[in-house]
Amino acid sequence: MTISATDRAVLGTWEDREEDFAAAQYSGKFRDAPEIVIGEETGLVLSAVHGVKHKRRGEIKEEDEGTGGLCSALGYVLGLTTAIVHDGELANDANSDPDHPIKTDLANLSLPANGGVLVDLHGMSVRRKKGGQWSEHGQDIVIGLGKDLGNSRAVGELLRDAFIEQGLVVDFGGDITTWRAQGTGTMTMWAQNLGCSAVQIEILDRFRQEKSDRQEKIRLVHSLINGLRAVRKMSC
Repeated sequence: MTISATDRAVLGTWEDREEDFAAAQYSGKFRDAPEIVIGEETGLVLSAVHGVKHKRRGEIKEEDEGTGGLCSALGYVLGLTTAIVHDGELANDANSDPDHPIKTDLANLSLPANGGVLVDLHGMSVRRKKGGQWSEHGQDIVIGLGKDLGNSRAVGELLRDAFIEQGLVVDFGGDITTWRAQGTGTMTMWAQNLGCSAVQIEILDRFRQEKSDRQEKIRLVHSLINGLRAVRKMSC
């Protein structure tokens, strides 16, 4: 893999912006930062709703470390629109509450524009609880397709191919891990029900944490840049 100037720009911006999340202990104390940043491309929206600690069923859940800064960096360098929850404790979980404020704000701005695409970034650990038992699932990336509405499968395939090109193991559709993004309140289902194409990307922790090997981060960044460029080309 040849590391491009864009790869370096995204990686550097990601590390810088993730420092803001870490400095606030992922509790969303930097609330003056806008949650929605409109880029030159409004038909392709990236979201990260678990980049900070967030509330789910009345309990505070840990952050998906790295996803907030990564989303912000990709949007900034590639000119994409981003939607990032900066305070997950003020409202219910944006990935389960169909009426979460960030969804309302996106809808009021008609985003994604013109029946476009939403790519929702999340983080996962190496283990998955299934049937009451914890076990390693062996996946680097999971791409949930929701109800597979619109061009969601085609979007997912472009992203999948970009990950596989860099040697990442992909659970396409979530059949192995069961992370299919089919809950009625997921960002993916919300966007699909609005007539957009949407996928959820779960990223293994070793690719996105502060302690992660830099080469692993570069593989992730390179894959996402190529995949998002392909999606952007398809959706235009």
